[in-house]
Amino acid sequence: MIHAALYRYDASLAAVPDLAAEPCDVADDLVTITCSLRAATFHDGSPVTAEDVVYEYQLANSQACVFVTCLAGRLRGAVAVDAQTVRFTLERPYAPFVSSILADILIEPRRQIETAYKAVAERAKGADPAPLEAVAGRIREGLGAAEPDCESSLEAGEKALTEIGVELADRRLFVIFLGRGFDACAYAEHLAGSLDQAARSLGASGLDAVAAAYPLLPFQTFNELPIGAGPWRVRDFNPETGLTLESHAAHHHGAPATPEIRVRVMQAQEEIHGALADGSLDWLPFERPGEHVSLREIPSIKFAEYPTFAYGAVQYNLRPGRLFADRNLRQAVELCIDKERIVQASVGGGVAIYSPIPPASWAYQPGLARPRDVAGARQLIEASGWEAGDDGVYARGTSRLAAEIVLRADIPPAMALVDRIALQLRDCGIELTPRGVDFRDALGMLETFPHVVPGSSEPFDVYFGGWAMGYDPDVTEIFHSSRITSETQGGPPYFNYVGFSDTRVDALLDEGLQTYDQARRTEIYRELQRVLAEEQPYLFVSAIPGREPIDADLATTGEELDLESPNWWWQLETLVNPDE
Repeated sequence: MIHAALYRYDASLAAVPDLAAEPCDVADDLVTITCSLRAATFHDGSPVTAEDVVYEYQLANSQACVFVTCLAGRLRGAVAVDAQTVRFTLERPYAPFVSSILADILIEPRRQIETAYKAVAERAKGADPAPLEAVAGRIREGLGAAEPDCESSLEAGEKALTEIGVELADRRLFVIFLGRGFDACAYAEHLAGSLDQAARSLGASGLDAVAAAYPLLPFQTFNELPIGAGPWRVRDFNPETGLTLESHAAHHHGAPATPEIRVRVMQAQEEIHGALADGSLDWLPFERPGEHVSLREIPSIKFAEYPTFAYGAVQYNLRPGRLFADRNLRQAVELCIDKERIVQASVGGGVAIYSPIPPASWAYQPGLARPRDVAGARQLIEASGWEAGDDGVYARGTSRLAAEIVLRADIPPAMALVDRIALQLRDCGIELTPRGVDFRDALGMLETFPHVVPGSSEPFDVYFGGWAMGYDPDVTEIFHSSRITSETQGGPPYFNYVGFSDTRVDALLDEGLQTYDQARRTEIYRELQRVLAEEQPYLFVSAIPGREPIDADLATTGEELDLESPNWWWQLETLVNPDE
């Protein structure tokens, strides 16, 4: 609402020009990208210039970057060709730079960052980072205790920061979720992180020092109001009541249709539901678990409903010698499951999925669903030499078609979903037994080759877990053979712990990363989804449903709202409630 980027995402999750005047030009070398800026102003009336853009991207390219999107290893450099033109040079061809990064890095006034950093740096000049790191360590030691100590180190943490001139965040920002009162543990985590960043900044120089200090700057802690180039500017802020935003009349897409927006702070369910019912709340960005039925009873609202980017999947260990290295068995599982029925019965709901790319995406491949076919599943199993056993489970020699499916024990809906999957698989002679494990143990299994099941000596055969995807459809880190984990490689960006290797998938992923034309990329990623559906390295099961209650009168002065898209609101400046 208050910031803008070179691009923004439309309802199909495609990146389209925002501060850029037109689609950025990709040179024949595929690494030089030139963007021309439209005439735009920040909230203080100053123009958005190429120097502002370049500085923001230089911070994102720093080794000390703390932005959500960091560019080290991808961006070779950025220069201002003139006041309205930026030229980026990539390390190698990388299509997501255009399809996502240009929309993810928000542009702020360079002078806002430099002025704020200069004040902090002057106050902290000559300070020793070691004591800051020591205090941060003591705070984290207390937080990690069997009975966390969140209070005792707060004063020391605050004192260490104020002594180097860092303005403390308002304690009122740290409130117990769905409760009342000060969340000392959340504040302690914040202090420890701030101390780490301060120490890192003190030990760095140039842009790295600025990048490390960025979270400490007053416009980040709201000790000063931030300046952006978005449709609204911040008029006032109170941690207990919320934000008031007012129209940025000079916004580059035109003055927003709604002149004032209030972002309210509410926790009590009855207060939220009452505000939706009486029309004083126009948009609730998310539902809480269990709210859906009661919200449906409010006649004055409608819903934006869509599959989110977070999904759960049955994931197989495909390494030689493991049970599901046999593709016939993986395809049999897929045929044996009535996915729609299982997911619809899930506690809290869900959306059945057939690929890692959400249906709202420009890259989505429809038509991958297959009806349940128990007879077909059994034919595939028997084609691999398995015979039905006396107990109804297939066997081959001394082996039974049986395995444990490892999953986190602390997520009851996932446990219930896996129970339903296991029940249906019995109809096909496959026995899957859920094995719930601690979250940390599950992470340890996935991060450490050869991925031994906690409490056993054998690698996993089947795991139920999930991922949160970005707007770009690239899944290289999960499915490219170069990202297969081993004794010598693991952790980011090596997330192919299932050991999946397919030359077609590798070629498609490689081409997708180097192809900037969206029409061609659409073909590439749709073919990728078809191959994944054939190979079944994962059985994609369900996406967490997104539901946003909004006032039934909420409308737009622009394109019609697509309430089945997670980006239904993408033209924020056009949103309006005609009755208000």
